[in-house]
Order: sequence, then C-alpha cells, then structure tokens
Amino acid sequence: MKKNKISENINRFAIGVWQTIKNHPAEIVILLYTTAILFGIITESSSEILNNLLSLPLYLTPLCFVITYTLSQYQQRGMGWRVAYWLPLAFFFAALLMPFIKQWSDDPSYSIVMLGIVPLWMLLRRFTTHNDTFSAGTIDMTRSLAIALFFSGVAFLLFALILLSIELLFDIKSEYYGQVATVLFVLVAPILFITFDDRNNKFAMNKLGSALVNWVVSPALLIYTLVLYIYAAKILITRTLPNGSVAIMISVFCLLAMLMQLSQLTMEKRPFGWYYRFFSLIALPLIVLFWVGVARRLSDYGLTPTRYWLVFCGGLMTLYVLLFLVPNRRGYYLLTALAATLLLVIVAIPPLTPERMSDRSQIHRIRTIAAKVDRLKPDGTLLITKADIADTAHKAEFRKIYQSLDYFSSEKAPMLDYELGVNCADDFAVSLSEPTCQFAKAYYWEFREEYGYDIEEVVTLPISLYWSTVDEKIDLSGAKSIEFEELTFWDTPEVLNIAPDITVTSKELLDTWFEKCGSIGDADLETWCKQHTKELLVYKTDKATVIFDNIDIYTLENNELQIHYAKTKAIIRY
Repeated sequence: MKKNKISENINRFAIGVWQTIKNHPAEIVILLYTTAILFGIITESSSEILNNLLSLPLYLTPLCFVITYTLSQYQQRGMGWRVAYWLPLAFFFAALLMPFIKQWSDDPSYSIVMLGIVPLWMLLRRFTTHNDTFSAGTIDMTRSLAIALFFSGVAFLLFALILLSIELLFDIKSEYYGQVATVLFVLVAPILFITFDDRNNKFAMNKLGSALVNWVVSPALLIYTLVLYIYAAKILITRTLPNGSVAIMISVFCLLAMLMQLSQLTMEKRPFGWYYRFFSLIALPLIVLFWVGVARRLSDYGLTPTRYWLVFCGGLMTLYVLLFLVPNRRGYYLLTALAATLLLVIVAIPPLTPERMSDRSQIHRIRTIAAKVDRLKPDGTLLITKADIADTAHKAEFRKIYQSLDYFSSEKAPMLDYELGVNCADDFAVSLSEPTCQFAKAYYWEFREEYGYDIEEVVTLPISLYWSTVDEKIDLSGAKSIEFEELTFWDTPEVLNIAPDITVTSKELLDTWFEKCGSIGDADLETWCKQHTKELLVYKTDKATVIFDNIDIYTLENNELQIHYAKTKAIIRY
C-alpha cells in the first residue's frame, strides 16, 4: 500500500513537471538559454568576446522570466494574450543588440528593479487584493520557492558527494561543481517553483508552523515591544534624544510584526491574536520614536543611500501602521502595490535615486556648516585659507565638513570641483591647522558621534598583515595626539625613518618582535604571524606608539626573517 502511494506521488510529480514544461515554453527557453551561456562561461568553452556578447540577455533573465510567467496565466483569454505572452522572450533575445544593457547593470537602478520591483511584482501578479487570499498566496509562493530551493540544494549536495568520492577513490580531479550548481539552481529550481506554484492551493499553516509563530516568534515580539517601550520611557524621563540606531531596531520590529500579522490569516488557532489586532495602536508611539531617531541621524550626518532606504521603508511602515488602525480588506495588497510604484518612480526619475539625493544632501550640509564658520564663498564654493591655529575653536564643525567631503568617492571629483571648488577632502584639509586637521581626520577611526566613544578612550583601527586583517582596539588613555602618517617602506628597508624622533632599523624591529612573542622555532611563519598580529603591527617607544597598516615578511635561506615591505597607519604620542 505504501509503495503504491509513493509510486503515485512520484508519478503525480513527474506529470506536474511535464505540464510545467508544456504550459510554460517561453519561460523554459529563457532558463535553457541562461543555463547554456553560464555553462559556457564556467567551462571557458568559447572566447571572452563571444561570451560578453551572448551573455547580454542574462542581465534581463529575472525581469523577462517574471513578466512571461505573469502573462502565462492569461493565454486562454484569446490570441492577443497569446501574442503578448511571447513578447518578453523576443525582448530577451533583442538584448543581444543592446550593449548598453551591461552598463545598466552597473547602475543602482538595475538593483532596484531586480531586487525590489521584480519580487514585489511576483506578489502582485495574481491581483488577489483581499487580505485573506493575498496572505495565502504570498505564503504559498514562499513555500513553493523554499521547496524548490531545498530539492535543488539536496540534489547538489548528492552530486557534490559523488564527484568528491570519484576524486578520492580514483584520483581524478573534478571541475564540474560549478556546472552542476548552474543546472540545478538556474534551470531545475525555477521549473520546480512553477510546478509547485501553479497548483494554486490555498495555504493553511501546519502544526509546526503554527507552533513556531505562536510560541516562539510571537512571545519574542512581545518581549521586544516591552524593551522598546522601556527605552521610550527612559527617553521621556531623562529628556534626551534617542540613539539614531533605534530607527533600525524599530524597522526590524515592525517588519517582523507585519509578517506575523499576515500569517495569522492562515492559522486556525491564534493565542496572540489580540496582540496583532491592536498592533497598530501598540506601534504608534514607537513610530514616533522611529522618526525622532531618523531626524537625529539626518541632522547629524545628512542623507546617505543607507539612510535613504531607511526613510523609504519607514514611510511604508508608518503607512502600514496607520492603514491598519481600522479594519480593511485590501491593506496588504495596496501597500505592496504602493511600494512597487514608488520604486518604479525612483527608477524612472534619476534625480530621485538614493545616490543623487544623498549627494545633494551632503553638499547642502557642507555649505550650511561652512557658512557658519565663514568658509563659504558667495558662489557656493569652499573658501580655502591659510592654516590658522584659531580654527580649533570650530574643530567640531570642520570635522563634519571633512566627513561629508570624504563621503564622496574619487569618481565624483569633477562634481565636487564644480559644486564646492575642491576635488577631495584633503584639498580642504590643507587649510586647517595641524590639531584641527588631525581631529577632523580622526572621525574615520573614532566613532564618538555614532557610538558614544571619546577620542581619549578607544579607537578601532583596521590593522592588516600581509596575509590577514584583524580589528584591534588601541587604548588611547593619556594620549596627547594622533598623527595619521601613511609612510611606505619598500625593497627590504634597513632603516625605517618613521618620524624625526622615531627611527628604527629592521633588525631592531625584529628583535622587538622576538622579545614580545618569542622565537618562531619550528612553527610555520604564517601561523606564527597570525597568532601575533597585534604585537607585530604595534611598535612602542617611551613617548609614542606606531601603528603599522601592512607588513610583508619573508624567510631567508638561513631561516632568518626579513622585512620586505612596511606601511604605517598612525603615530600615537604620549
């Protein structure tokens, strides 16, 4: 009986896959072409020029696949819909004549379309606007995707195990892992997804899912709510502004609560239904706290792409809370449609993109602060003056100007030159006195504004050895100043002239290492260096500590060490 049932399930699954292939030919063609080209790129079976040409349609694979899959449900409505079904496939191959597609893939708008609009459209494509059907369809689609990825993942692990066994038993090196992964995740997984998703069964949460939501996630949300309310009470009692990072915490909280509220519609038992029914009222004070945190972050640091998306998601989150203050039947669909529309507007209107908005915000911030310290010309460019020790009275303002200038990458130097008359932050730093300049540049290592540290307490430096990178906290207690000196010593230097009063030979530096870390002995040089990275990259004298950014060490034939390359990061004086 059990064998018959297993055989019946396998037969039903095979029929479902065949029906998918038969009913979705355009999607299959897109997947086959994408798999074939990726297969060729991985195996290097064709020239690079040919690969670059043939791979152009691949940049449109997610978009064309989703549009074609959406139109497939309307093929039975007439000839016009059947023609429309094949149009995305024609556009997919027309990309062979569109070399600008590759350039578009480097633009942020491409990521917005593929990672934002395309997934949201997958939720909207059935046009089931009622909350019950929308939630069931969303969870069912998520389940179908998870099952498809699970089966493909299991199949990949099995094939990988077979290939590994062949390597170990027959000493035949296999190079087919990439090809197997391509076939399973680019071709098989989407076909399985369509197969499961096409059934259109109304999803009902099983016992395991209900238990997870009711007795793990929901209690955690209640505790999270209590923690945020306690923090809000602390803000009111102490009459202080909230930490800017609270905005991110509340965003995560609201997103998780929204997903759990959505899942309630597919559950029979809802022990925490009262919490989700009144969630909008519960979340209102936290939404106020969120916007206060966002306002503080924007006023302190201006807009950046990360904060742009924080504001974007915060706006949707606020609308969601307000929308569900009263019972409604189509709130989830309307909110999803609005999010997709707004993303489409951002893509269609370049001045509204995160990068453009952030650039304008940072330039406005620079000009506003520069005007307060008399460093702004009438034409809006920065005034570069001779360094004067009196500028220490406004070192906090100069740090903010330097910080905003340093936000811009070197590719934006022409824009900075046009808007502010400088090409980079260092062009402005030459007009600052040495103490102010050091304080301005220290923002990169010292996170006082972000995390509440003081320059006298702790500074985090990215210290990297030739082969590894670690983060170490350097104690700055009693430090008088920090000099950010990037000095490079090439070609096995015998003497390192780090500063007029700090000179050390390579031999003295090596002896210092052995004194602190002990001899290498029979240990592997790389292992020994990784174990003592902090000691190797910190050199101390009576009055100063030198922080090295990179050191390249190698072993001579007589097993002695030799410093081949060294680069300093900072000098801390006491």
